[in-house]
Amino acid sequence: MKKPLLLHLVSSRFLMNFSVVLLTVLSVFIQQNQVQAQYCLAPTTNIAITPTTTVQTTPSYNSGARAFNFAATAGCGYTFATCNNSTADTYLRLYSTGTGGTVLVTADDNCGAQSSFTWTCTTSGTYSVLLTNWSCAALSSATAMTYSTTCSTTPPPSSGCTYSIALHDTWGDGWNGG
Repeated sequence: MKKPLLLHLVSSRFLMNFSVVLLTVLSVFIQQNQVQAQYCLAPTTNIAITPTTTVQTTPSYNSGARAFNFAATAGCGYTFATCNNSTADTYLRLYSTGTGGTVLVTADDNCGAQSSFTWTCTTSGTYSVLLTNWSCAALSSATAMTYSTTCSTTPPPSSGCTYSIALHDTWGDGWNGG
């Protein structure tokens, strides 16, 4: 009778040890994914840009990773590219926040060794693009990025506008809305 009890104790100890190992592995996995949910390489700069319908170009950079944050509007398309703006093998990533977050789009080798992508925003907010060399390496040669949007940023009318509406008394009863 003592053997089954001993076997039960060994099995319980094995399950407990296995559970501890499994929880440790899961914890490490979750922590690694949380770290990777930020930029793949800490950016040297994170500069605010304002995409317009006119294609604009960032300054040229030859070192580090460069992040660019921008306000996006739902339904608008945004294009980012390094085509003809570098001799390096560039890589672009779109992130879900202005400081990293989840990778939404990756682009590599869309125009030779350079990169480009067009993305349509589904939820208005602040996003960012990370510019690096391939596989998240620091830039090593002069590289610039172009950017634009399909939506104009026409400001809403000022609060001093006056609107008028013509109302007609179709019944002829003199009703004045009261």
